[in-house]
Amino acid sequence: MWEWLLVASVLALLMLVNAVGVLLTVVQLPGNWLILGATAAVAWWRWGAADPTYGWWTLGTLLGLALFGEVIEFVAAAAGSRGAGGSKRAAGLAIVGAVVGAIVGAIVLTVIPIVGWVVGGLIGSVIGAGAGSVVGDLWAGREVKAAWLGGRGAAVGKLWGSVAKLGCGAAMWVVALVGALWP
Repeated sequence: MWEWLLVASVLALLMLVNAVGVLLTVVQLPGNWLILGATAAVAWWRWGAADPTYGWWTLGTLLGLALFGEVIEFVAAAAGSRGAGGSKRAAGLAIVGAVVGAIVGAIVLTVIPIVGWVVGGLIGSVIGAGAGSVVGDLWAGREVKAAWLGGRGAAVGKLWGSVAKLGCGAAMWVVALVGALWP
């Protein structure tokens, strides 16, 4: 009985940690990797048990979703900038701007209780991607109007990339939950 209670408590804590991982993904922090690592740690803990909690299929699915989320997020801002006619330099600076914007936005909006850092990180990353793209295009010698169009494309691409990565994080949370309930 005590073993069952311990396992149930650890799994409840894991679901809480994984939910925090989903939230961290919103602010451009490695939340999906936290989900994978925490779930892998519980799998390792229970690996030799008669009824292991997680198997290779669950861990492989989580790894695949984490990698897919990273690729989508990494490419989205750059693709948005390039799709709107931005330069290669603009695409690169859109990625840098997204990371810097997420950090600055999270810090600035921390004053709003509970959700400030989440909203600030997301808004900051979108604005940062757009601003980075504009700076990159201006640096590459493009006209201001063209640079603004590329910046808008980068911002929209980053927004959709963040939404897709968040979706991957939510799917990872569900996979971990289902894996715990039905090993």
